[in-house]
Order: sequence, then C-alpha cells, then structure tokens
Amino acid sequence: KRRYPRSGKQYHRMVSSIANQEAIERFIRKVTDARNKLETQYPTQFCHPRRSRTSPWDHYHIAKEARKTHDLFVWLAEHAGDPAVENFVVRLKDHLLARLRDLPYEGDENEFSDNDRDCVLISDNKLYEHATLR
Repeated sequence: KRRYPRSGKQYHRMVSSIANQEAIERFIRKVTDARNKLETQYPTQFCHPRRSRTSPWDHYHIAKEARKTHDLFVWLAEHAGDPAVENFVVRLKDHLLARLRDLPYEGDENEFSDNDRDCVLISDNKLYEHATLR
C-alpha cells in the first residue's frame, strides 16, 4: 500500500513500478548491511568524522580543523607577480580588523592606520587551508 502513491495508476505500469521500488529497497538494504558488517569487522578503517551540521541561516561555515598550513611569506613569494597578492598582508589585516570590529561589509574595505594593523598578529606567519567552506 505504501508504494502505490509512487507508482503509475494503470495496472500494467503499476505492477512493474512497485516491483522496481521493491528491488531498489532490497538493493539499498543489501548495501547498508554490507557496509555495517565491514564497519564492525574493520572499525579503524571506516572511522571518519561526520560533517557537522550547520544552520541554513548561517552565512557561511568554515571547518574548525585545518591540517594544511602555508607559511605566509613563502606563499607570497610563490605567487609573486600575481596582481591578487599585491599588498596582500595590508589588505588581509584590514579585512580582519573590519571583521573583528563588527563593521558592516558593503563591498568597499575599510582603510586602517598602520598602528591599527600592527595590532593584528598573524601567529607564526601561517595561513591555514580549510577543506570545508559552505
């Protein structure tokens, strides 16, 4: 009865549609059972963290863990000549200061003094590469 609403209403189509739905459910159950069996036999190989759930109202979500790091000045040297990294440290610090001070973002970044920028310290001159950004 529960498969009837998802099938065609003509008899010859309904029977084949319900049979297909049952076959798909059997296949999914078979795959799920096999995965569960493997997870119990080899728990360390299938132990991977689940993604954390985020609210649909959040503007963005960045993963808390970052395994890959880049030295800021080595990264800048590797990208020398790229117009995107021109005044990168100054623009990065301006961006961070604006976020830290809860200034609204309107497309134009705020200009801060050198004294303000000196208050922003980039720990160990490292950039962290995150695998998740939603």
